[in-house]
Amino acid sequence: MLLFVGDDWAEDHHDVELMDSGGRRLAKARLPEGVAGVARLHALIGAQVGYVIGRRGGKAMLARIRRKRIHEGVDRAAVMLEKYGYGKAIVLAR
Repeated sequence: MLLFVGDDWAEDHHDVELMDSGGRRLAKARLPEGVAGVARLHALIGAQVGYVIGRRGGKAMLARIRRKRIHEGVDRAAVMLEKYGYGKAIVLAR
């Protein structure tokens, strides 16, 4: 998966967007100039990469785990997804 980062650079802030290869916007934020802005940009990118890793490889990783409590949590998350849909479930999870 390719991620594209667009940056509209102003004097005191950056308006950034993360997009996938299909042109779908994944995240949008206004970031401050300097180290704080770079840290927030890395957090935005990291969240999207973590989502992709979990979405593509999560079931295979879970199959290796034998702890019952982990599988119970996954089952509760599946119920939440079914009840609220992806948009609300992601917000609630964060």
